[in-house]
Amino acid sequence: MIGKNNLVITPQFGPRVRLRALFLDVDLEPTGPIEFEPCEGCDMPCRQACPQKAFRSGSYSRALCDIEMGKAEANEVIVENWKDDGSPDRVRKYCRACELACPVAR
Repeated sequence: MIGKNNLVITPQFGPRVRLRALFLDVDLEPTGPIEFEPCEGCDMPCRQACPQKAFRSGSYSRALCDIEMGKAEANEVIVENWKDDGSPDRVRKYCRACELACPVAR
């Protein structure tokens, strides 16, 4: 489900998931919906943790979140690992304050 922190939240991993694609040429049986409301009754530490206050209006502001993410791009670090094509690898430490503050599945 999409939580009030605007992240995908699962019962097993909370918001600490990454979505990727998997293409299959098989029919899969749907599992159906699950009873899972992780934000119900929560005091929203995720919203309070945001350094840009992207949730201050009661909803999510992508523009404010992008300000913090832009800092990561400006401060990327070149690491010693080199890619196969000979170019340096770069590391960005993106803001994960809302993700790390979420108490689901800790």
